[in-house]
Amino acid sequence: MPSSFCTSMTLGVDTHADVHVAAALDQLGRRLGTLAVPSAPDGYARLDSWAASMGMIDQVGLEGTGC
Repeated sequence: MPSSFCTSMTLGVDTHADVHVAAALDQLGRRLGTLAVPSAPDGYARLDSWAASMGMIDQVGLEGTGC
């Protein structure tokens, strides 16, 4: 968990076949952290819990969704 709980954050996720990589930014654009998880249900759950621990998710951006 980051040292200071932010009021809102932006979550960015780059999707791949085997792994998804996420980055969380605070409301000023400062990086709160990054996380790589397997592209599987337990990885998605871990990413969700990790993101929720950073604060209120204000925006989400997904890269590489194939559409």
